[in-house]
Amino acid sequence: MAGALVVYPHVKEKFPNPSYVSGQPSELYDFLRTQPKAAVITGLTNSANLVPIFAQRSVLVSSEYAIPYHKGYYEIIRRRGRDLVHAHLTSRREELRAFIEQYRVDLIIVRRIPVTPQVAKKLRWFGEIAGEIESDDRPALLDFIDCCKIWENNSMIVLDAHRIVQTIQP
Repeated sequence: MAGALVVYPHVKEKFPNPSYVSGQPSELYDFLRTQPKAAVITGLTNSANLVPIFAQRSVLVSSEYAIPYHKGYYEIIRRRGRDLVHAHLTSRREELRAFIEQYRVDLIIVRRIPVTPQVAKKLRWFGEIAGEIESDDRPALLDFIDCCKIWENNSMIVLDAHRIVQTIQP
């Protein structure tokens, strides 16, 4: 038995194999760490799922936290997920503003390649929700990319949700 403990690491290609996930792009998480701790962040990207661990900031909803431990908990998470998908895909600016105000969203992470209903349907957990939305209209969120952008790299953009609300006058 003791020989197995000595031999095993040499037979294995990578030992130990921790299967760690790295936060990419790291500059996104570096930027988010500079934001207030109470900031509420949203996004339909996989990077948004990892914000709590790599940036130590809160997300409104994430597929990582959508495990139905309790019916009451899951109903709230599912409603938030549905509202988030709808806010990303709606063509109506008023609905986007209402979402931001209702959940007090501070930052919205968007992909440089816009999320369409077809793309959203392929997202883990959100895809099931996106399947309920039937729209081919241009998402209103795209109207705010240039004027509300506060950070960007070659694949993602972070939008200031407060600027979006100021731009959309009731």
